[in-house]
Amino acid sequence: MQKIFDEKALFSQRLRVALEAASYGTFKVSDIEREFNLRYVSGSVTPQAIYKWLNGQSIPSFDKIQVLADWLNVSAEWLKTGASNTILNAQSLIEKQGLESFLQLNNEHKYLILNLMQALLKTYP
Repeated sequence: MQKIFDEKALFSQRLRVALEAASYGTFKVSDIEREFNLRYVSGSVTPQAIYKWLNGQSIPSFDKIQVLADWLNVSAEWLKTGASNTILNAQSLIEKQGLESFLQLNNEHKYLILNLMQALLKTYP
């Protein structure tokens, strides 16, 4: 049970990193739903589904992960599993170096860094 929770939480972290890297750092669930549904030709997703993805409660099916990856300019493999050499096309060297360094950390340290980043964003929007 713990492993499934960890996979969902890690997916959520990667999705948030990709959203922030794609300049959706101050995203709202409704904004993500709208942008996703514009790109997803097989139907639509609900705000509740997006909320669950963002909060580590569920992982979307692979076709939805592929749409997210294409939209956010990341590898679907990385978004699903965290594994890949090419994560995304960072807009600057510091973004690229930061993401590469982040991905080399163990999961415990990734949680710490993510929590720090979220605290900074709340304090300094």
